[in-house]
Amino acid sequence: MGRPVSLTGPHGTGKSETVKGLAKAMGIMCLQISCTEDTSLTGLDKLLVGVIQSGVWALFDQFRTMDTSILSLLSTKLIDFRNKLLQQVPRSQIVVEGVNLPVLRMQSISVQTNPL
Repeated sequence: MGRPVSLTGPHGTGKSETVKGLAKAMGIMCLQISCTEDTSLTGLDKLLVGVIQSGVWALFDQFRTMDTSILSLLSTKLIDFRNKLLQQVPRSQIVVEGVNLPVLRMQSISVQTNPL
């Protein structure tokens, strides 16, 4: 497993529930993070550090609602995480807030959006 996903679809079609259900079936905690236009990068960085350190899955709900500058910076970090995860290099690490964090093979950070 350990494959981040980006889910897009109409409201109420089960995007978030699918990710949370898969995590539950695998015995992994999934943290659902509700994004808004007020979401700050500092808060997201702290969440990312906690998520990556603990090995839980993260699901960013309503990803597109964030300010575009925050969305861009977070997307860059998530792409870096995804690339490290897909490389399947033992003891791969990602840097968030100046902290070197190990990338766990079973980890997943996913995003969910509704169409515009």
